[in-house]
Amino acid sequence: MYSSNGVGLAAPQVNRDIRLFVVDSQQIFNNLEEDEKDKYPDGPGIRQVFINAHVTGLNGEEWSYNEGCLSIPKIREDIIRSEEVTIEYVDEISNRMFRPLTASLPGSSCTNTTISRGKLFIDYLKPLKRKLLKGKLDDITKGKISVDY
Repeated sequence: MYSSNGVGLAAPQVNRDIRLFVVDSQQIFNNLEEDEKDKYPDGPGIRQVFINAHVTGLNGEEWSYNEGCLSIPKIREDIIRSEEVTIEYVDEISNRMFRPLTASLPGSSCTNTTISRGKLFIDYLKPLKRKLLKGKLDDITKGKISVDY
């Protein structure tokens, strides 16, 4: 995740059939220039593990968020998300001690929630956009894309 400048990783992306994802968006905010920090309402970011997360509510206005995914390298597209997502999840507080939690997070965090359920950002694209990306997606499927991670 860090090698590719990613901010999240879900278990299915590393061949694990469990509902777990990690997010570290703090790294983005730590590397912003001072004049850029006020542009993002979700600063200073989060660094957390989410176990068995599921969406319980979508709040606020919808907005376009440019998403990418480590599983689909070199493709980024604008996806419409709610401004805020409320999720219920489990967090490990110590060795084998877990607690259920509810949190409202920026809508961009919904990306990893959907990946942990086996859906990728391209699943939310309009059919025409998917058709335009078909060649690139086929190249990824055939392993014709090289990445540095």
